[in-house]
Amino acid sequence: MALIHRYRPQSITELCRLAARPQPNISRSLAALERAGIVSMVGSRPKRPELAVQRVTIELFELQSG
Repeated sequence: MALIHRYRPQSITELCRLAARPQPNISRSLAALERAGIVSMVGSRPKRPELAVQRVTIELFELQSG
């Protein structure tokens, strides 16, 4: 998310280069972030990732066993 915010890549390929990660890994991560409403894929081919939110808060809590 920081790379998308800082560099505003114009394609998934560009994001892969910035992250130094293979395209399938980036695509899976983007799909999960898109389902969560954090990232949007915009434009026509090539689609580019954009942040759909300004802030993300994650709350952690302990699960009670049994």
